[in-house]
Amino acid sequence: MKKVLVISFLYLTSIFVFAEKPSITDCWRVFKHSQIEKRAEYVGGEDEMFKFIYKNILWRCGNQSYQGRIMVTFIVDTNGKLWDVKVDTPIAKCLDDEIVKAVSSMPAWEPATLDGFPVCSEDTINLRIRLGFEENRARSSQY
Repeated sequence: MKKVLVISFLYLTSIFVFAEKPSITDCWRVFKHSQIEKRAEYVGGEDEMFKFIYKNILWRCGNQSYQGRIMVTFIVDTNGKLWDVKVDTPIAKCLDDEIVKAVSSMPAWEPATLDGFPVCSEDTINLRIRLGFEENRARSSQY
């Protein structure tokens, strides 16, 4: 009786643990660009995607100025949700963290397709960053 009770407790506990945590179980295979017929894309197009990202980056790096290109990679699942967002070419931790937050908060994309069916795919965004220069110039001209 104790064994049955312990096993059923562990089973029920595991159901609640796994139900709480999001998973990408439908992404048993992630396709590269060369393997798919249509890439995943942001619903409003590329210009709207960049507007969304730049609008949602919060500047938390103090008085520092940063400039450069940042490559962000992620997985778009069959529902268009973005997973595993990473900065591949970091500039500064405070900025990289904000970019990951902004990209992760994007609305669902149109998923990539293969043979007419949605598939999970890896995608990349290249961002050009030039933050803090205008703000620092305005501050220095006030003194």
